[in-house]
Amino acid sequence: MNPPKLTPLQALPRAKHYCSYQERSHSDVKDKLYGFGLNKAEVEQNHQHIDRRELPE
Repeated sequence: MNPPKLTPLQALPRAKHYCSYQERSHSDVKDKLYGFGLNKAEVEQNHQHIDRRELPE
């Protein structure tokens, strides 16, 4: 069974938590956001809101 799709607002804190306990690349975070059921526009929007300190350059 597929997990329920999250809204962008629900996915953002989960993505931040995902970044907080281990260093993640930009692609890792985007893959996680897609896994939450977000579409491309939602992934890009959320990805921009994640603090740069949480992602390596």
